[in-house]
Amino acid sequence: MYYNNKFLKKEMIKKGGYIALMATIIISLVLLVMTVEEGSSGWYSRFNILGTEAKEQANALAEGCADQALASIVTDPAYFGDATTTTVGGVCHVFPIEFNTPAQGFVTIKTQAEVRDSYANLEMTMNLNEIHLGTPSPSKGTLVIITQVINDGSGTKQASDFTMHVAATNPSQNPFAGSDNGVAVTVDSGAYNVTEDPLSGYATTVSTNCSGTVTSGQIKFCTITNDDIMTTLTVIANVKNDNSGTNAPADFPLFIDGNPVSIGQRITVSSGAHTVSATLLSGYAASPWGYDCASGGTITVNLGQSKTCIINYDDLPPPAPSCADTVMILDRTGSMSSSDMANEKIAASSLNSLYAGVLPPALPPHLGVGSIGGLDGSAASIPLLGQLSTVYANITSAINSITSSNSSVGSDLSAGITTASNELNSARHIAGNEKVLILVSDGDPNKPSGTQPFDTGFSSPTANVQNASGDLWSNPTNAYTGADAGADSSDVLSGANRHRFFNFGFGGGTGLPAGSTVTGIEAQANAWNTSTSVGATTSPLVPSGSGTYDQWTANTGTDVSAVAGNDGDTSYIDTSVSVDTFTVANAGVPAGS
Repeated sequence: MYYNNKFLKKEMIKKGGYIALMATIIISLVLLVMTVEEGSSGWYSRFNILGTEAKEQANALAEGCADQALASIVTDPAYFGDATTTTVGGVCHVFPIEFNTPAQGFVTIKTQAEVRDSYANLEMTMNLNEIHLGTPSPSKGTLVIITQVINDGSGTKQASDFTMHVAATNPSQNPFAGSDNGVAVTVDSGAYNVTEDPLSGYATTVSTNCSGTVTSGQIKFCTITNDDIMTTLTVIANVKNDNSGTNAPADFPLFIDGNPVSIGQRITVSSGAHTVSATLLSGYAASPWGYDCASGGTITVNLGQSKTCIINYDDLPPPAPSCADTVMILDRTGSMSSSDMANEKIAASSLNSLYAGVLPPALPPHLGVGSIGGLDGSAASIPLLGQLSTVYANITSAINSITSSNSSVGSDLSAGITTASNELNSARHIAGNEKVLILVSDGDPNKPSGTQPFDTGFSSPTANVQNASGDLWSNPTNAYTGADAGADSSDVLSGANRHRFFNFGFGGGTGLPAGSTVTGIEAQANAWNTSTSVGATTSPLVPSGSGTYDQWTANTGTDVSAVAGNDGDTSYIDTSVSVDTFTVANAGVPAGS
């Protein structure tokens, strides 16, 4: 700061005239700023005054517009506002007149005025029944008649569809079409009454000022309201689930004239004929339509009526057992425990009771029962009381016998199935009934205890081979293919022309069970010798029981003329009878084979 003062001081010494001039300029600028500030303050004050004046003028203009609108309502029945007026002082807009707002007989007038960018909004509500014109008084009163229509049902009429009437002295118009904006009718002072021609399908409500007395200069508002009469139809579905059904009423689609509707919903319909329908769900039975509906779902609904149609659904019971002849095969072999046998008895007895409870149709179902490990000692059998019949008491006895003890026979499921199939195809089966086989088993194989005979039955060979060089048979395959010519050889006594036949199919799944011991062989052949030179014997020879294949012993055969011999290698059979069938049995089998 010191240095600045010193500097300024030097400048003033050296340039005194310059400093004086600068001081004069600075003072002038200060005075000018003061003058401008004072001028601005006055200008802004004047502006505020002018803005206030414009605002007041806009308020006055808005009030004047409202008064003019009120006068127009009184003097001009067709006036409803929604007009803009431009004057020298500004612009005024009258919004649409709101009749009967906020209450019956009142009118609400809204205006907006603008003067030099200043705006004023005005809302005025008046009771028209209390308005009288001042001097000079008009000689007539005014009735403002408003026709309202409410179509919240199936109605389609408009206010202009209704014809209005004014009973008074010298009405300015009568009759005339209704209007929701209102129609002004001037009448002489005195009594009056406003009515309309009713239209079908509408209910009419009349306000209090639609009849009475009107004086000169008085305005009265009359409102007649027409509300369409609702014609409705309701569709209901009731559901009864007393079996295994789980569907609710809302799960069943419902329709009126093909159009989907919600359950229990009152639907507005036109007066006249209609048809209701519903979709039936699987597992349910439907009742006919009822309540107001005809059984087929047709109904006529008159104007203003509300009607209801009801349908009932009931879930169906489980299907009864079909008419099927049934054979049960129960496992009673050694692998079945006592508890297995008890459960098997319960199951079989339950099925027997179910069949016994079926109402007999024309051909009642038959029931039979047998067992694997037959009561007769066989692989599988059906006892006499277990044969197909409708005597269910016999079936009970057979079940009790079968499940009372185990058998010593092995588990032969195939034999059980075959036994049941034979029974179902017997004369005891009722033609036309279905066939059902029920096999009850633990599925475990059971080997019989001790030695049990098992007959594999006869089996033909499927292969052959020449025994040695020089042995020659003609067409050896014919021996087992069934060809009538057969196989033949011209030299058998000399020991030549021997032939071997094998692969009889006793091994594998259809032959001997694994682990079985062969206790004997039975052979059957169709053979003959065309030569009579063979030495005769009175006792046929068969395989011996000593454990070798080529030793033969005397046994009873089907043909005593058949002979057999042993050349030290292979046994042979001979007979002089053409096409002779004979059987040899109880052949010995080498140990361990």
